[in-house]
This record gives sequence, structure tokens and C-alpha cells, in this order.
Amino acid sequence: MIVMRIVLLIGYFLKEVFVANVQIAKLVFKKPKYIHPAIIKVPLDIKTERGLLLLSSMITLTPGTLSLDISSDRKHLYVHVTHTTSPEVVVAQIKSGFERKLMEVGC
Repeated sequence: MIVMRIVLLIGYFLKEVFVANVQIAKLVFKKPKYIHPAIIKVPLDIKTERGLLLLSSMITLTPGTLSLDISSDRKHLYVHVTHTTSPEVVVAQIKSGFERKLMEVGC
């Protein structure tokens, strides 16, 4: 069961990397005025060191996003995104995607 969840996590990550590459390629061809970068504060449910490391690494390895810092109380992750019109959507995507899947595999 856990092996299948790990395989699903890897597949999800690879899909997200591919989709992000396509989105960044589209942004490159738009005029700079259409790009809206932001630093977003993401509340965390993951508490383990391994989970925090994997989450921040997966975010950083996804084109267009970069993990900047984890708050000293480990309740928030600060993420830079190249383009967003809704920080709430970015938070929801991280929480329902990478974070949820990492928690499912025991991180």
C-alpha cells in the first residue's frame, strides 16, 4: 500500500513539473506586464523534518516556484511564485497536492 502511494507521489510530482514547464514557457512569450510574481505564506500541516524537507524541495524543483524559508515555529512555508493572480489558489494547490500526498506516505 505504501509503495503504491510513493509511486503515485512520484507520478504526481512529474506531472506537476511538466505542467509548470509548459506554463513558464507560455509566460516567456507574454509581455512582462502580464507576469505577477508573489511571495506567499503557506500554512503547514506537515511537522516532520523529512516532510518539510521533501515539501520544500518538491516546490523548489517545480519550475516557477521557489521555497524561501520556513518560519521558526515551523507553521508556515514562504514560497516565491513567478506568476499568480490568486495566492489562495497557490496555497490550496500546495496543500491539496504536494503536502497531502506527502502526508499520505507518512511524512
